[in-house]
Amino acid sequence: MLNFTNALTAFFDILTYYSTYTKESILLCELFTLLYFFTHVFVIPLIYIYILINIKNWFEYSRLFKVVIFIPLIVMIASLVINIFTGFLYSYTQDCVYHRNTGMLIMYLGIVFYMGTILAIMWYYR
Repeated sequence: MLNFTNALTAFFDILTYYSTYTKESILLCELFTLLYFFTHVFVIPLIYIYILINIKNWFEYSRLFKVVIFIPLIVMIASLVINIFTGFLYSYTQDCVYHRNTGMLIMYLGIVFYMGTILAIMWYYR
């Protein structure tokens, strides 16, 4: 599953790169960048679940813990959906130049959360 997600991420990133050389490209840039981020967001949470399954603890956690652990992922997905209408995370100018906006901090914080918990789990179960 992780390899499939990485392949989709690379595919949409390549499509975004090549779509910048067409005249009607702003819509394509927006679409491919959105698809890129949707696939990119799932990589670290999938690694997190993989690690928990490998240490045999995923099935021992309560349902509440599993819901709480996915709150950053839900926030990142919600910010991607909001970005469609507001340009909160990223935007494109009329000449199809990509600009990251202040909302991108949400994506970084979500990834830092998952990476921090992965490092804590690895340290705890070493």
